[in-house]
Amino acid sequence: MAHNTLTKASLTATSAEQAQEHALPTAEAKANRLQKWHALAATYLGECFDAMDATIYFIALVPAMSELLKTKDATTIGLYGSIVLAVFMVGWALGSVLFGMVSDRFGRVKTMMWTILLYAGASGMCALAHNWQELAICRFFVGLGIGGEVSIGCVLLGEAWSGDRARKLWAMSFMQTSFGVGCILTGLFNLGSGEFGWRYLFLVGIVPALVTFYIRKNLKEPASVETMLEKRRKG
Repeated sequence: MAHNTLTKASLTATSAEQAQEHALPTAEAKANRLQKWHALAATYLGECFDAMDATIYFIALVPAMSELLKTKDATTIGLYGSIVLAVFMVGWALGSVLFGMVSDRFGRVKTMMWTILLYAGASGMCALAHNWQELAICRFFVGLGIGGEVSIGCVLLGEAWSGDRARKLWAMSFMQTSFGVGCILTGLFNLGSGEFGWRYLFLVGIVPALVTFYIRKNLKEPASVETMLEKRRKG
């Protein structure tokens, strides 16, 4: 009787251990799938707001430059407006390279949060510009952040959706629709600007900073990046 009881207890314990062993991969697989969707959501929102903060300038260009230059001359506005735009694009290019290197050292997730905070904060600072030079400097940092977020977001999404090539391609393609959505947001905010003017539009550019709360709470580094960072820490 005692022997049978011990045998049953042993079988029960063995069954529980086997169930736990099978449950662990299943739980891990579910977590990995969830991380893929978090990566898609985070990068979608990031690039959506990239587009919004990038295109705000095209709507604000004429009223902003008219006020800052104290002229309504189209040639003068076009000249200095182009300089500000060029400075923005230089920042974009540098940000793509600079933050790519930073993400290899500190991870994709942290770096993406930094880039979003950078371009959101700099966009808000544009609203406080007193002259075109200050606006150009602020737009440079907006470009720096956007360039970093675009490059890191694409890499992060590709790493998170590694494995199934078809699904990875779908995720990457779907994420690219976010740029158009961001442009639409710019138009909608402009429609609601009323008498607030161009400074209001740049203040709206701070909104993307809220995305970092979602990223910090839900997004983790892809396994390949964790391995890379661990090797770097060990030297």
